[in-house]
Amino acid sequence: MKREWAKHIIFILLATIVLAVNYKPVYNWDILPYMALALNNTVDDKDSVHKEVYRLIKAGQEKGEVPNGTFGELTKRIPYRIECYENADKFNAQLFYYRTKPLYNLLVYLLYATGVPLLEATFLPSLIGCFFVLLILYAWMSLYTSGFTAILVTVLTAMLPLFSELQNTSSPDALSAMFVLLSMYLLFSGKARGWIWLSLALAILIRIDNFIFAAVILFVVLKPHQNRLFALLILFLATALIAVIVVPWLSGNSLLWFTRFRFLESHVQYYFHVRNVFRAFFGDAYYWIWVTACIVLLNVKYERVQKLMFIITASVLVRLVLFPSLQERFFAPYELALIVASLMAVNGRMLSPKEIRQVPEAII
Repeated sequence: MKREWAKHIIFILLATIVLAVNYKPVYNWDILPYMALALNNTVDDKDSVHKEVYRLIKAGQEKGEVPNGTFGELTKRIPYRIECYENADKFNAQLFYYRTKPLYNLLVYLLYATGVPLLEATFLPSLIGCFFVLLILYAWMSLYTSGFTAILVTVLTAMLPLFSELQNTSSPDALSAMFVLLSMYLLFSGKARGWIWLSLALAILIRIDNFIFAAVILFVVLKPHQNRLFALLILFLATALIAVIVVPWLSGNSLLWFTRFRFLESHVQYYFHVRNVFRAFFGDAYYWIWVTACIVLLNVKYERVQKLMFIITASVLVRLVLFPSLQERFFAPYELALIVASLMAVNGRMLSPKEIRQVPEAII
């Protein structure tokens, strides 16, 4: 028992050190809308909010808290950014997309309301999310390998460029990855369904497009027969309706906010987005590494691996069809889950009967 606690303490210390060393905030344009949405909870005047978010960036740069040149990057060069800087109405019109992450926005506001500087409040959820991503990976990997191996693989995972992007940007993506991974971990470690449903609900509130992942999990858990497919379809449509329309509407969007996505303007626009996905995929060898790993794991004849690979593959492919955009941060939890699937494939068969009882077959 003492040895197990020692491993856990070593992991927490190493994870904290890695996160601290790799913490280099990236001040991309998205930080502005997220700050604005936090300020909207206490300031009614949109013009004042617009001025304040840009003032905070400029003041942070003057104090040395924000890298030199950041304010210029966010207000010049790109016509879109220039318009948003010069026109408060144009800026506020862009907030519709950012309202679709209500739980992240709530966390930013609560941190700000408790005294955390607004700039830091947008980054802190990412750091928290990344710490728990590492914790979930460590716990999940520990089911299939020794504690020290799980620590090593988890720490190496924290050094991937993808992970660095998650922890260093103002976005809900780290928290999204956390809840998606948590849902899979709960599922494959045989936890009660109620915890899985709660994790899926929080994942959707962090990023509404996680309703796709939630639908895939529902399909796997409920294992519908032909006579239940219609009921499951109704459940899926209800989940999509709540996620895409009801949640954003409660967050301040119009009911038809989603029609403002460029790829929905026409079939031509959709074609261009799909074409860009293929161009990005074939133009970056990095994606081929993950695809190769996926193809190999799809051919592993081990039930747990097959179930996890179905969840990963279906979630990624359906998302690409419904939202044709190949930004790696959207697929981070699935890439991380592939690492766990690899451990399942290598070590899963070698578990002793006693160890198998300690890793109960998931409720799927």
